[in-house]
Amino acid sequence: MWQCGSGLLAGRNLSNAAVQQFHDELNDEQFQQIFDDADDGFQQSGHKEETIKFLEAVHRKLGKAQHANLANLMVQATPGGTYIMAAYTTKFEHGEADEKFVWTRKGGQLKLHGYNVQSKVFVIG
Repeated sequence: MWQCGSGLLAGRNLSNAAVQQFHDELNDEQFQQIFDDADDGFQQSGHKEETIKFLEAVHRKLGKAQHANLANLMVQATPGGTYIMAAYTTKFEHGEADEKFVWTRKGGQLKLHGYNVQSKVFVIG
């Protein structure tokens, strides 16, 4: 039981730091860097140019990320690696968004494996 709690605490701390770095890079329009730092699964899931255009659109519509609140966290250890699924409610310049991140743990670092964002701003903005 202690190991499970310890794993969740470590996962939360790692995820919070990784989300902050993601948002810093998004705010600084370093879309290429986000893609390049992601794991192979993320990079192979779509075309680089399309992914960068998607991140540009997220930044253009939502503006700069200001504050992210962790809503849910799940850690899954598999023979292929450890995955951290984290959901955040994030305040951006132009509104709020629900963000879902999937991270793979490589050594002591997290690499982006999946990203989903939903916001009313995309519909009404």
